[in-house]
Amino acid sequence: MFGPCETVMLYGGEETIHTLRKRIGGQKKIIEHGHKIGVLLVSKDSLADESMAKDLASRVAMDIAVFDQRACIAPQIAYVERGSTLSLSAFCHLLEEALLELETSLPPSIMSVDTGASLGMERNLARFKASQQEGYELFEKGPATIIIDPDPAFTSVLPTRFIKVCPVDSLDDVLPILAPFGSVLQNVGIETDEQTRYALAEQLGRLGASRITRPGLMHRPSMRWKHDGISSFSEMVRWLDMEMER
Repeated sequence: MFGPCETVMLYGGEETIHTLRKRIGGQKKIIEHGHKIGVLLVSKDSLADESMAKDLASRVAMDIAVFDQRACIAPQIAYVERGSTLSLSAFCHLLEEALLELETSLPPSIMSVDTGASLGMERNLARFKASQQEGYELFEKGPATIIIDPDPAFTSVLPTRFIKVCPVDSLDDVLPILAPFGSVLQNVGIETDEQTRYALAEQLGRLGASRITRPGLMHRPSMRWKHDGISSFSEMVRWLDMEMER
């Protein structure tokens, strides 16, 4: 398959990329799209009432469910500002209901035995933490798993409709949390006012993010999106320039 190709575009995890790069060799142009992450930022004003929160929950649920978080365009962690009119628990209940509603039209993918065992272990651990730690909550109705974790540290999640929701005092507080992961930061969904969105986008872009959008649009990027911040398909074209001096 690789023989006649001049350029190869690779998508996958670190091990997959490494294996294929060795197999292809160094004689061809290789464009890599490796492991990346997506996050969600929500301002307190976005949860001013139940109607707003329900609309947001349905959009976030779609972003989670379309690829079961097996893609960089899915949010893995949501950071939500403290001080909203609606409690974080109430929002997570709405998100849980929205994910349940999607089960018919977008049924969860079949889990491997290993992933199923890992999910069971993660849920048991979350149940224990919820019983011992103030502010820690688990929502596990149906196949989706939602965790409210007071610790905002970024950790990877299982590709099984599994999302961690972390309260923060300000969305600006998220920037130093994400800074160590800038090289793998890809998509950020931001639900806030336009001025704050642009200010955050500039700083997130400097960290490494290549796409800023709103919840509900994370799962369907434009075909013109520059994946990983590069115009990949233009790399597969051989250009001819004509410069005619007068």
